[in-house]
Amino acid sequence: MVVRTQNKGSHVTGLNVGANNVQRYFPKGILTIELQLGHLRIRCGLEPEFWQDWPDIHDSRLCDWLEFKYPYGKPNRPPALLTMMVSENNSFRVEPMPLEVHTRATHASGDYRQLDIIEGLPAQLPPVLIPPSLGLRAVLL
Repeated sequence: MVVRTQNKGSHVTGLNVGANNVQRYFPKGILTIELQLGHLRIRCGLEPEFWQDWPDIHDSRLCDWLEFKYPYGKPNRPPALLTMMVSENNSFRVEPMPLEVHTRATHASGDYRQLDIIEGLPAQLPPVLIPPSLGLRAVLL
């Protein structure tokens, strides 16, 4: 699934999952989930509003990680898109979205500041091809 950061001014305040993704990927009534953020694993509580009309995940460690990955530092920055994949029971792997998919989604919306959550993208995205001229043997995403 594709999710986006929630921003207030120049700070990340959480991760917006989207109501349809909540219904599709989250077992009803769970109180916590585990997020895998690169080599970090954190357990996040889900607020009651998550199940109703506010599908956001708020956790200070998550926000710190997101701000580290997306250090814009400007007010009213656009939301960053990320992939969030089910990896185990109540556990999800959060990763930066490949640039080509992010760009395609941004252009499709017409206004990146009002970008809706994109659903239906495959859980396994195709590898990003690096031109041989860059001299890189492998890239881990």
